[in-house]
Amino acid sequence: MPAFEDLTYGLGLTGADPAALTSALAEAGLRVAAKPGVLAQSLGELALDEGAVALRLARGLLGADGEAAALETGPGDRRFADRAWSQNPFLRSAAESYLVASRWAERTLGGAGLSERKERKARFALRLLLERRRSTPAG
Repeated sequence: MPAFEDLTYGLGLTGADPAALTSALAEAGLRVAAKPGVLAQSLGELALDEGAVALRLARGLLGADGEAAALETGPGDRRFADRAWSQNPFLRSAAESYLVASRWAERTLGGAGLSERKERKARFALRLLLERRRSTPAG
């Protein structure tokens, strides 16, 4: 993780305002919450996707799945390349759940109806949060 001074210096060079990023993400959350139909659909999709992760885990533990398919990450994404993520069913499910929730958050943000500039800020803030939540098998 970069030193605080490096982060402050980088933000100063780019003119980025951390408060604007946070407020853009907060506004997106409030706008989605103000649309009950969008919110209900979004939460329903998340529940179904997370339920599928749990079902794959149960099938894997019972030996009903055979060989597990590769995790669906983006191009060039090597975060889950370590074999522990594919060989340990619990780690694999944790990775799948993280990916499902990350994709859900990105999709939900798209339904907030923000201006293009504000949505870019909100997406950037969301990616920062999601990257912070990442972990490795070792801890």
